[in-house]
Amino acid sequence: MDPRWLKAAASGNIAILNQLVRESPDIILGKTPINNTALHIAMMFEHEQFAKELCSSSPSLLLATNSNGETPLHIASTAGLHSLATYFIEIASRSPHRFGDIEGGNPLKQMMMTTNNEGNTALHKALLHGHSSLALELLQTEPKQSELINDNLESPMYIAASRGLADAVTALVRIPSSTHGGPYGSTALHAATISGHLSIAETLLSERRELAKARNNYGTIALIHAAADDDLEMVRLHLRFDPSLAYLMNNAGSAFHYAAQLGHLRIAEELLRQCPDSAFVVDSKGRNALHMAVVEEQVDFVKYILKTPALRGLLNQPDKEKYTPLHLAAGRCNPEILRAMLAHEKVDRAASCGSWTALDNFFYTVKPAKTLKWNEMYTLLAYAIPGVCKSELWHEANKKLAQEATGQIQSLTQRYTQNTTTAAILIATVTFAAAFTMPGGFSGNEGPDQGLPILARKAAFKVFLISDTIAMITSLASAFLCIIAGWEDIDFLLHYRAFTRKLLWCAFAAMSVAFATAMFVVIAPGNLSLAILICILCCPLPFLTYFLGLWPLYKLRLLFRGKFRPDLLEQV
Repeated sequence: MDPRWLKAAASGNIAILNQLVRESPDIILGKTPINNTALHIAMMFEHEQFAKELCSSSPSLLLATNSNGETPLHIASTAGLHSLATYFIEIASRSPHRFGDIEGGNPLKQMMMTTNNEGNTALHKALLHGHSSLALELLQTEPKQSELINDNLESPMYIAASRGLADAVTALVRIPSSTHGGPYGSTALHAATISGHLSIAETLLSERRELAKARNNYGTIALIHAAADDDLEMVRLHLRFDPSLAYLMNNAGSAFHYAAQLGHLRIAEELLRQCPDSAFVVDSKGRNALHMAVVEEQVDFVKYILKTPALRGLLNQPDKEKYTPLHLAAGRCNPEILRAMLAHEKVDRAASCGSWTALDNFFYTVKPAKTLKWNEMYTLLAYAIPGVCKSELWHEANKKLAQEATGQIQSLTQRYTQNTTTAAILIATVTFAAAFTMPGGFSGNEGPDQGLPILARKAAFKVFLISDTIAMITSLASAFLCIIAGWEDIDFLLHYRAFTRKLLWCAFAAMSVAFATAMFVVIAPGNLSLAILICILCCPLPFLTYFLGLWPLYKLRLLFRGKFRPDLLEQV
């Protein structure tokens, strides 16, 4: 392409256009290295008048494609240049003889049906970029475009539905031969449902009722998407057209299964209202909605099913492997779900898969752990399932934990000693320094008291000395035990942690008392109330910290009274 011609197209200078055409008529057909004509260039810069002049001079440019396979009409449709697209259509329809010898002899049809390298016609491009009014004109000019699917397997109707172009969908759906397919076997109704375009979904259901039961490559109908997205109005719309949709499933289940998996209570309520027995549909594994809610740990949904009398048939229904929802609840370490199920009078606690009870499923599926959840789950099941040898199972859990600790002795030793050593050395350093920085200082007066602490005769000072000494001794003992733990002896490791924890707590308590009494002995002579306040704030702190740290354990003890055994928590 002549550089002058390229510059004229980019600037939209009509005077230069006319001058260059007079000098060299063939210049109008020049192309850039990527096969763009001057008309393509003018369209990119939206020089409408320049483009019209070019079309008038050489209509055949309308059929020229660049390296992307795009005609000027593609570019106009992408940019939403409606007036130019209309002009191109008029030129192609009014003067077919000016296009020369073309295949089929119909330049308008060829222009409208040309696809780019991605399989998109001008109609596809207009819809992809949301130009609804332009798309309607293109569709009216050549309805056959509605049958073409691009390389992404998107039909014009699918594109319009996914982008919420209601007018375009209405026009497309009324063309009997128009396609409605999309990627992965989905349809325009899938697209409208997923995108939440209610009016478009209603149009599609009204005009093409067969789409309601159309499945994508995964066997999913549009209603299931609505249930998964928690779109209540969309669910109501689908059920209004065909209530039987609630019973259709894909590989993962029905709409009610999806509501259970994702915890969408209002979707479940609507499905039950319109199709009361849809909750009893089972998936390919024989699992009902309660199975799914338990597996996904949807606590509120499980409680909803438990309190709904019409759904009691789900409570003890086994799947194909004979697992009831209680078995699956035991296999998930979620005490809240298990507690709710065991509290329901209709749940069969003795239900077994062969001889495999819910407690067996918990004990051999969930790895024994020194966690509050595991201990709570075990306690709930051990005292709820009849005929259980509790002490034998408890001994087995202790044995497994000890074996696991033996295999991880080195990492456990390092982990347990690092934090303990840091805390112990910190307390020892502080208390050691406090012993040589006496509150009130030392006496400088000559006599028998010279060099002695000024406040030595105060009772609070004596308490300070004793508590500071206790803090230093216990912290040093704890630090030394951490050094001994380097032996990596499993028997020692299994028991030393509880002892070092008690030593550290004692050091913490003594250090708090030492600080409080040191402040008291210095401040009390001048401000007794402030000194008392400091003591009140400092002294209860160790006890409060200890209580709050162990509160979850105390809570379980209160909940289960004498049934709860905390000794497993003391293990490594």
